[in-house]
Amino acid sequence: MIRLSIPLFPPSTNNAYFTKMTGSKAKGGKKVAIRVLTNEGRKFKREFKTWVAQNHPEVLSFFSSPSGEYSVLLVLYFRNLYNAGWPKEAKTRHKKIDGTNYIKVAEDALVEACGHDDSQHVTFTVMKAQASKGAEPSMDVWAWNSEEEDGPLEAFVCSQRR
Repeated sequence: MIRLSIPLFPPSTNNAYFTKMTGSKAKGGKKVAIRVLTNEGRKFKREFKTWVAQNHPEVLSFFSSPSGEYSVLLVLYFRNLYNAGWPKEAKTRHKKIDGTNYIKVAEDALVEACGHDDSQHVTFTVMKAQASKGAEPSMDVWAWNSEEEDGPLEAFVCSQRR
């Protein structure tokens, strides 16, 4: 199992990608929508790859099996998950933050940095957490080879089987 505490925070899918139309109806072609990385998405992936290479080069060999099956837990530490005025002024306790909107660019950065394919991720889970007071948003990445060891998610699921 590996754990990376990364002082970076991924942009949401809404900020990391945009939809571009390709093809031309005028030339008899069919218009096709494709997703393209924004400058913010490219910057995050570049910084992520650089950070891993400089701080955890040993992780590059962790994902070395071309047929390995890996489980990944992404913990996102947000600056503020909660509405300050709750319960008197705010309708809900939690701010409207969709944790799953951060998975795609973070997963793509991980596989590009470590040289494996995301098809090898048999489980990819995201968890939101409150960053420590005064701390910048950041993330932890936990990963384990599912064929070689049971991680915490597998242990929980197996304990719930009837």
